[in-house]
Amino acid sequence: MNPSALPIRLKHWGACCASFLLTLVIHQLILAKTGLSIFSFQVYAFIPVGAAVVGLCAVSGYILSPRRLQREGDRIDFAFLILLCLSVQFGAEMGSYLAWMFSHGMALPDISPGRYFALKITNAEYAFSDGPPHGLPATPVKTGQFGWFLLLPRFAFLLAVAKVAWSTHARDQSYT
Repeated sequence: MNPSALPIRLKHWGACCASFLLTLVIHQLILAKTGLSIFSFQVYAFIPVGAAVVGLCAVSGYILSPRRLQREGDRIDFAFLILLCLSVQFGAEMGSYLAWMFSHGMALPDISPGRYFALKITNAEYAFSDGPPHGLPATPVKTGQFGWFLLLPRFAFLLAVAKVAWSTHARDQSYT
């Protein structure tokens, strides 16, 4: 690796981390004010549109900064984008937990972060409509352990977002 490339890489990653944090803060503000989680928008229960949108917003710093800095991405950048996109899932789900901690002077809640994440995934409610689009509203049901399976499409879409972000500035499409 070229030693002069490291400061430029850090600028890319810094811009990406800034957009990641800004995205999670905006997502949490929308969630707190409206009760609506953009990240959880799904079409047909298996197409996580919200995860893709939030993921693209989170890596937008990487997508926009390389054009200005004239640097091509490589394998290390791709690994960084994968980690960042997978962190979006954890950050979006744990935003409420962290907001509670900050509002209570960093006091730890009675529940551990891992247990909170597990409860949030297994107690999520989904509403599946059986009738036509203008029929009776569907009754929400808790996912239980099926919630873990519903994470797979989100992770797949977030990995696709990482690939798209990386490929916008990759030297070639062979992960070099």
